[in-house]
Amino acid sequence: REWETKDMDHKMLLEGFTSNLDRDQEKWDAQTKVFLVQALKYRLDPMASNIASYGLVGDLVKQNLVYLSIEMNRLKSAFRESFSQALDRGRRRGPKR
Repeated sequence: REWETKDMDHKMLLEGFTSNLDRDQEKWDAQTKVFLVQALKYRLDPMASNIASYGLVGDLVKQNLVYLSIEMNRLKSAFRESFSQALDRGRRRGPKR
């Protein structure tokens, strides 16, 4: 039962993270969003990653290496901001008033 709760928490966190990226002022392109979501999935549970995830991230990095290296600081701040907002929303699980 503990792993089911953990999976649900991770799923809710990923959904919040993704919606925060969509609302972000930066308006990230689809490839960058996928890269950031895959990075979060890996940070949450490294053992859950599979070869398809590694291949996807590898292809994204290979295709966008220059862009990712130039935008690394903005990507880091977007990751941190979206993650912290998703965490804050996850803590407020009471009924809406």
